[in-house]
This record gives sequence, structure tokens and C-alpha cells, in this order.
Amino acid sequence: MKIHLYGNVLNNGYYLSLILRKLGYDVVLFLDFDSPFSQDYPWWENPNLNESNLPNWIRLYKFKPNFLFQGLRERELISDFGKADVALVCGYGPIIASKAKIPFVFYSYGDDLNIADTFRGLKKVINQLLLLKRPSGIFKYLSIGLLQRFYLRNASFIGIGMGYQIAYLKALGLMDKFAKIRFSVNLDNFQFNKDEKLELEFSKYDRVFFMISRHTWSNLWSESVKGNDKFIKSFAKYVINYNPNVKLILIEKGPDVQISKSLIKKLNIEKYVVWVKEMNKDGVKKYLALNNLIVVDQFLHNCWYKLFPEDLNYELVRDFIKNGKRELIKNITNEKLSLITFGTGSIEAMIAKRPLITTFTDFDFYDNQPSPHFNVFTEVEIYDILEKIHRMSDQELQIIGQLEYDFIYKFHRIETSAKLYIDLLNKTLNSIK
Repeated sequence: MKIHLYGNVLNNGYYLSLILRKLGYDVVLFLDFDSPFSQDYPWWENPNLNESNLPNWIRLYKFKPNFLFQGLRERELISDFGKADVALVCGYGPIIASKAKIPFVFYSYGDDLNIADTFRGLKKVINQLLLLKRPSGIFKYLSIGLLQRFYLRNASFIGIGMGYQIAYLKALGLMDKFAKIRFSVNLDNFQFNKDEKLELEFSKYDRVFFMISRHTWSNLWSESVKGNDKFIKSFAKYVINYNPNVKLILIEKGPDVQISKSLIKKLNIEKYVVWVKEMNKDGVKKYLALNNLIVVDQFLHNCWYKLFPEDLNYELVRDFIKNGKRELIKNITNEKLSLITFGTGSIEAMIAKRPLITTFTDFDFYDNQPSPHFNVFTEVEIYDILEKIHRMSDQELQIIGQLEYDFIYKFHRIETSAKLYIDLLNKTLNSIK
């Protein structure tokens, strides 16, 4: 089985290519310069690589393709991509695979499926206008969004690893193609190399909190709202009440960086905060190697239910948000909750055995098994966890880290997660024979 992959957001395509090749499959990864972010290219993951130094199984087309109007370069990419048995794509891969007339499985990283729900997208634009915010995404939804909507119909399967996207599949009428997937990780080859300079800088603190999520929290109708403000406010209350020997590391990444800096200044906690420049995966791993590190990821907007009103039990949700009643999760089915799963950064933090603080409600995608991380959503819950961590010993935190690793090992290691993709590809090929 010869497999062509397209799309590399957060190096998912690169990861999958490495893993499938390790399992003995003939795999070629196709990349172009569609993404402006360095985190979407192999050299983010492997600093020994660059655009002129790639293995022969990675084909980089050094241009940003125009998906609306094909030129010579686009036609060359499409022609080459079709020379395989089957394709595994994310991003705008459905457009390329369809034009190449190759059977394909689509796996979503998030926005590449969300953008196809043009009606929900335009609703977001209208809400931005009503809030006197500068609207964004109109052209995207009415151009690429419509193309993606059309060509997704050609996918044999649509794999999603985030339960909230079931609402999108329903809206698009694609539930018959639905398949569960998980991010696949080669745990045997995951290295977290210590950096002596970082060790020296941060070893003098009892705890170091490292927020890995980009700063986007001020507008519910923005893309992928992370709720950074909720942690910052809870952290401020914690340090003011306890005056602990801690630091909070924040990455200068995202549209709301300056708003976060203003909030930190207003809360008068600047002395507890260290801002660092955006870094590649190798840089992130150096921080994850710190023994006293606690990782902070995302918490979503308090009013997330406005985005998915069709899936909610308002009475329970409002009680959940107002009172921070985590136990209510047990009484609400996945169809009635916004389903938040682990991002790549959270998964890698757990691989590093670092205690993780984030929101997680996607139980069905993990066979209804709870994760051992610190699962919080409201500011009240975040503050309570910070108090709990303040009282915990290093040994107790190490136990949490080991349990997190065991959880990831069970669900994300190659032997279990890669099989999900391979089964879908085999079913696709068998269906056309």
C-alpha cells in the first residue's frame, strides 16, 4: 500500500509519516508553503532539517497554492499527489486529493473541518460585527470554506479526535463518514534534553508554571479561544494570598499577548511572570525537562455554550459555570457538553511526566476513562488546584506525572493509535476493489 499524506499542522503529518514508515508502509509526505507558521514544518520538530535538507520521502513544493485558481505549479502538485494507492490528508487535503482523483481519508486537526461549516462561520462574523469588532474570515468562509465543504463529500472517512466536532459533522451531513482517531506518538523516540542555562535560571523556584497555549481569550468569536485570562486571574489571587516562590512562564504567541500583559500589570503580578519568545518544539521540550515544571494549557471561554447551542442542556451548563460544580460532568452526556480534548502540547507534557492543568471533557473519546491530570474549567476550580499544588510534595506531583504518562501510553502509543489510521486506509482500499 503506497500512501501519500498532505497537510502538516503542528507536525501531525510529519509524525504520522514517521510512524507509518516505521511500521513498514511506503509513505510520502507532501508539503507546501500554505502555512505561515514555522510550527507546521518538519524543522520545528527536528532542528537538523530545513527546507533545503529534507529526506527523500518529504516533497516540499515551495509555493503557497491557490486552491481557487489552479496554475502550473498547482497542477504539478495535484498530478504528483495522485500517484499512490490511497491518501491520508488534513488541512486542505480534500481539495487536492479530490482533484487528483485518489481515494482518501481525511483526519481533522480542528479548523480544517470547522471552516466547512460556512453557516456557523458566517454567524461568527455577524457576532463580531454586532460586538463592534473587526470581522475576520468572511472571504475564507465563502471561498476555501465552500470548497472544503464540497470536497469533503469525497472522503471515505472523516477522522476526528475531538468530540466537539461531532456538531460540525452533523451540520454538514457527514455523520456517515465519522470515525474516531487519536494523535499517534512514538514514545520510544521522545527526548526531553535538559538545558543547563534554563536549569540554573529556574531551579531556585519551588514551582514553575509553564503556559503552552497561545494567547487568544478576549473574544468568544475568535478562533480557538483558550481562556488564558482565567488562569492568569486565578494565579494572581494565589500569589497575592500565599506569596509563593514560583514563576509563571508565558509565550509571546497569539493575538491577545498585549491584552494579557495589560491584565498582568493591572493585577500587579509582573514580578511573578516571565515572558519568552515563541520557540520551536525543541525549545518547548527544554522547558518540559525542568523537574519543577507544571504545565498549563487551555480552559476555553466561559460562554462557550453560545457556540454550540444545539448540544446543550442550558440549566445544567449554567449551574456548572456559575458554581464550578465539576461533579455535574458525570450527569451530562457528551452530546450536551462542549467536548474539549487534549491538544498536542498537553499530550507531550504528560509524556514528559509533568503535572498538567487544563480543561478536559472528551471522555467518550477515551473510553469514558478519566485522565489523572488536574482537570479544571472555572476560575474557582483553577484557584483550588493551585492551593492544592501549593500543599503537595514533590513526590506527590511525580506520582501525578507518572499516572499521566501511563494514560498516554495506553491511548496514544503507536500500537493502538496508528492502527486506527491504518484500518481506515485499508477499508478505503477494500471498498474500491
